[in-house]
Amino acid sequence: MTAPHTWKFFRAGGFDQVQLDNGADLLALKDLNQKLWVALSCPTRGIEFDGRTLDMIDSDGDGQVRANEVLVAIEWAGALMKSSDALTKGTDKLLLSDINYESEEGRQILASARHILKSLGKSEASMITLDDMADIEIFVAGLQFNGDGVVCAKQVSDTGLSGTVADIANVSGSAPDMSGDVGINQDISNQFFADAKAYSDWYAQGEADKGILLFGAESKTAAATLQAVKEKIDDYFTRCQLAAYDERAASPLSRSADDYQQIATLSLSAQTGEIASFPLATIEANKPLSLVAGVNPAWCAKIEALRNLVIKPLLGDKQCITAAEWTSLYARFDAFDTWQAAKPVSKVGEL
Repeated sequence: MTAPHTWKFFRAGGFDQVQLDNGADLLALKDLNQKLWVALSCPTRGIEFDGRTLDMIDSDGDGQVRANEVLVAIEWAGALMKSSDALTKGTDKLLLSDINYESEEGRQILASARHILKSLGKSEASMITLDDMADIEIFVAGLQFNGDGVVCAKQVSDTGLSGTVADIANVSGSAPDMSGDVGINQDISNQFFADAKAYSDWYAQGEADKGILLFGAESKTAAATLQAVKEKIDDYFTRCQLAAYDERAASPLSRSADDYQQIATLSLSAQTGEIASFPLATIEANKPLSLVAGVNPAWCAKIEALRNLVIKPLLGDKQCITAAEWTSLYARFDAFDTWQAAKPVSKVGEL
């Protein structure tokens, strides 16, 4: 059995206190009955002790350093030193030779110390000091990967991957980096790829169904071309149906001479708003819509686009279209409209 640690005590303030003389005393604290401790906690501020050190020991960040946190810190620091006596030297210098590099963490700390010294122009130094660490936050912030969990596009040397990071930041948001730049973190990356998968799955549904993407990659343009005139064409055929219902309706539904008289004094063009509000063509009972002549000048260009982009591919080179053909035509876009309504709400599609 290991012999119990021998403690030394001194008397101060009217009671006996444990005397910590060497590293062995510190390492044995875990076995000392805490009834013999002077205090079991202290605040991280308002006492004569380095606040940054207390913050590191305060593992739960509650502003109090407690006995269990002190013991964890001692165990961690002691394992990284070849001799635990290095913990009680009371110096602001650490010999590199004192670092225990037999463990992976010890090797990392030794490598970090040498990297810092090299950056300060002290590659041959045998020790690192507190002064060397004075601007450690600035030093770490300037590293290509500074450990804050944020990756910036300019930190990535691969051009394609750097562009991907920039794309993710543009569509899914960004996070501030210690360097002052902005980049992406794990949460942003996860959200982007979840959105990208949802968008990809949604688009694949359209590609797999010819009834959805009637015009392939140009389906969205074709649908927009149809939507641009749908309300106006619906209005035209409804007026013609009213004229079929009552022939007296044809004349007023085509607009009266007085309506034209009101705009006769204006300087007119196809973009004149008053003209656009007139019917698409003159109204007659059950009259087909001519696609090439007698069309309201304000709508000629849009009707011509509809004829070339939608009607010709689906119905052939028609000069006019009936109400039944029109109803059948836009019904063929129902699947596309339903698919579009299910489009995932994200900015990923912009890519």
